[in-house]
Amino acid sequence: MQVKKLKIKRIAEVSGDITSLTKPKSRGKRTVDNSANIQKGLGDRLQGWRKKNGLTLHGLAKKIGVTVGPLSGVENSKNLPSLETVAALHNHTNLNILWLLFKQGRMQK
Repeated sequence: MQVKKLKIKRIAEVSGDITSLTKPKSRGKRTVDNSANIQKGLGDRLQGWRKKNGLTLHGLAKKIGVTVGPLSGVENSKNLPSLETVAALHNHTNLNILWLLFKQGRMQK
């Protein structure tokens, strides 16, 4: 259990504050909103990984202990995953969370 907590803490240290990436950034009079770009790439990566591993949306949801709705929303770029969903993906699959969130490193751990 302690190892899992350390891994999630390390992910947070490497990736920084996820919410700061999705909040609009003010640059003078213009506001830049990166959330659509993050959501699009993240959803595509999650769906690609899931299909490559032969999992259905229902199968993945059951494997990580969440409902289908949130996963579907992420894959369809409607919302970002909760911290609990990210942690469950990390703890119960071979998915590299840094790759999922930021396309850094390999797809699988």
